[in-house]
Amino acid sequence: MGKIKGLHHICVFTKDMEKSLYFYRDQLGFEVIYQTIVNPGTENLKYALIRLGTCGIELLCPADPDKVSTVRGMIDHIGLGVENIEEVMASLQKKGIKFGMELATNTTLMNGYKATIITGPSGETISLYEFNPPYGI
Repeated sequence: MGKIKGLHHICVFTKDMEKSLYFYRDQLGFEVIYQTIVNPGTENLKYALIRLGTCGIELLCPADPDKVSTVRGMIDHIGLGVENIEEVMASLQKKGIKFGMELATNTTLMNGYKATIITGPSGETISLYEFNPPYGI
């Protein structure tokens, strides 16, 4: 049976990836789990997943840091780790929850995952992820 397993990560947009990595990794003790550049040569979005215990933070840094709307950083979405995402989606759909996108599959980022999006009552974006090992929860 599909189930929501808990918070996988919080996504934070940053103006400077190196400063953010220094802060979280070197000052707070987070471990860099995965790091890459998404769409190299075009968008050049720097990406890092860091983790400390059960707390995951996804750091995103666009090529143009002015796209980050605030100096203090911006939380983009809440990412929940799920088990058997298709069953979770079917269960939520029966409860009247609508999805912001069809089930998406990514086979390259962090060993692959399936994801969809729902919207909370105040407009917050909640992403549901089923990550392949070793990046899931």
